[in-house]
Amino acid sequence: MDTYRALTPGEIAALEASGSTADDWSSIEVAEDFHPSQLRGARLGGRVRLASGVRIRNSGVRNYDIGAGTLVEEVVRLECRGESAFGNGTEVAVMNENGGRTVRIYSGLTAQIAYMAAVYRHRPALVAALDRMARRAADAARSAQGSIGRDCRITDCRLLRDVCIGHGATLEGVSVLSNGTVGDFSRIGIDVKAYDFVTAEHALVDNGSLIERCFIGERCIFDRGYTASDSLFFANSHCENGEAVSIFAGPYTVSHHKSSLLIAGMFSFFNAGSGTNQSNHLFKCGAVHQAVHRRGCKFASGAYVMSPAIEGVYTMIMGRHTHHHDTSVFPFSYLLEQEGRSALLPGANLSSYGTVRDIEKWRQRDKRSAGRDLINFETWNPFVGNALAAGLDALRTLYDSNPDAQSFIYNSVHIKLTGLRRGIQRYEQA
Repeated sequence: MDTYRALTPGEIAALEASGSTADDWSSIEVAEDFHPSQLRGARLGGRVRLASGVRIRNSGVRNYDIGAGTLVEEVVRLECRGESAFGNGTEVAVMNENGGRTVRIYSGLTAQIAYMAAVYRHRPALVAALDRMARRAADAARSAQGSIGRDCRITDCRLLRDVCIGHGATLEGVSVLSNGTVGDFSRIGIDVKAYDFVTAEHALVDNGSLIERCFIGERCIFDRGYTASDSLFFANSHCENGEAVSIFAGPYTVSHHKSSLLIAGMFSFFNAGSGTNQSNHLFKCGAVHQAVHRRGCKFASGAYVMSPAIEGVYTMIMGRHTHHHDTSVFPFSYLLEQEGRSALLPGANLSSYGTVRDIEKWRQRDKRSAGRDLINFETWNPFVGNALAAGLDALRTLYDSNPDAQSFIYNSVHIKLTGLRRGIQRYEQA
C-alpha cells in the first residue's frame, strides 16, 4: 500500500513553473517518492491522489486516485463529477426492448447469472435475489472518487467521465467514456464512445465502436465501428461492422460482417453471415418478441428470421423465415427457404465438416485468464442427447402418421419425405 503526503511549497512552485495548476493544492496528495518532473501542464481539480511513478502530461484531472506507474497524457478531461457506481447497477433491456427481461450489470457478472436473471422470470424469488446481488455490487463500487489502476496508459483521449479503470488498461484516442468500468488489461481505442457500460478483463473496444448500456465479457472484441445497445456479451465474443440491440450474446457470439443486425435474441457459439437480419415485432404488438438461436447456430449471408422463433443446436439457417418456426427438437439441421416456405433438413449438419471445425476452434481460441463464465466445450451432453432423442421420436411420429405423404409440416416448417428418412438415419447413427 502506498503512503501519501501533501505537496511541499517548493514542489508546488516547481509544478506551477512547469505549467501545472490546481484548484486547491492542499487537496492533492502524492506518494512519498514524488518528484515535480512527473507533472507537466497538469490541470488538477477536486481531490487527486497520485501513487508512485504516476505521470500526467497536458491533461485535466478531477477527483481521481491514480495507481502506480500510470501515464495520463493529452487527455482533455478526466473527471468524476460526483457519486457514481461507474456503470455497475445499470439496467440492460436484454432480449426484450421493452424491459421484460432486464438485467443489472456489474463487474464480475457471469453468463450463468445473467441467464437466470433474464430467462427465469417464472421464478420471481430467484430473479429478485439476483437483482439484490447486483444492487449490492453496485453499492460496493459507488464512490465520489474515480480510480485508475496500476500501470495504465491513457493517452490522447477527449472525455473520460465517471469511469473506473482497472490495472494495466490502455485507453488511446478515445472519444467519450461515461459512467463505466474498464476491466483489468482491457484496451479502449480510437474514436470509441461508450456510455453506461462494464467490461471484463482483456476486452478490446476499438475503431469507432459505439456502446450504450452493455456488459462486455472477458476477451471480447468490438472493432470497426460496431454498434451495440442494451446487450450482454460474454467470453470470447467478437463483433465488427454490424449492430446489436437487446441481445444476450453468450460465449463465442461472432458477427464480423457489414449490414448484420442481431436484435432481441439469444445466441452462443454463433456466427452471423453478412447481411444477417431479424425482426422482433409484429406491427400491432410492438417490439415484444424474442428469438432463441441455440448453441452453435449459424446464419448464412442474407439470412432473415422474424421473431418469435427458435432453432435446435448447431442449426444452419439460410434464406428468409417469417412463419415463427420452432425446430428446437431437431439439432444439427439445415433450415432453408424453399418457394417462400421454411424447409428443414433434419440432422444434415451432422455430416458437415464445418461443424467439426467450429467445435475444435472454440477451445483453441480461449485465451481467458479469469474464466468466470463456465464454458463446456464438449459437443455431446445430456441436453443435446435429449434433443436428438426427441427429434428422432418426432420424425418417426410424423412418418407413422402418413407413410405415403411426400412432405410433412412440423411447427411451421416443411419436411420432405426424403429429408425425413435421412434425418431418422442420421439421428439413429448419432
